[in-house]
Amino acid sequence: AILGATDPVAVVALLKELGASPTLTVQIQGESLLNDGTAIVVFTVMYNIVGGEEYLISDVIVLLVKTAVYAVVVGMTIGIIIFLWIKSVHDKMEHNSALIQVSLTVVCAYLSFSVAEGLLHISGVLSTVAASLVLAREMWAEVSCHETMHTIWHMFEYLGNTIIFFLAGALTGKSMVSDATWADYGYLIAIYLG
Repeated sequence: AILGATDPVAVVALLKELGASPTLTVQIQGESLLNDGTAIVVFTVMYNIVGGEEYLISDVIVLLVKTAVYAVVVGMTIGIIIFLWIKSVHDKMEHNSALIQVSLTVVCAYLSFSVAEGLLHISGVLSTVAASLVLAREMWAEVSCHETMHTIWHMFEYLGNTIIFFLAGALTGKSMVSDATWADYGYLIAIYLG
């Protein structure tokens, strides 16, 4: 899970194309985010061990549980606060309420990650997932314009995936060009043709 954390982009795109249940799509995306958060926590522990820190198995278990539980509590707390704020600006007749609500969801994502990861040194990913689960469950009845919320977040999802895959391709390409020999290129052509 650390080196190959689940990436649901292709699966979710296929599910959407086939018209699968939105609930299934959200469950797959959520499972992937939880896998990513757990992988980051385990990687941090292993990195510290390689760096010279000594852990007993009980220390690792306590750290993993504490990091995960605290992250979920922080995320849920921030999610509830942002939900109450979203609820307070709910007014379908006010032109700016949809813009404010979308902005608050963005603030929730960044705030939950930054507070958890930067300030408290716990899992920012798990905190953000917990905050988003609170919003996903509670806020839809209070959203002034569902279409605006969906459009903005689909655009963020598209841009995030595009940037991640572009950077992964650029790094892979750079390492292939700098470290590859002519024999390696020959093997690649043989694999492609075979």
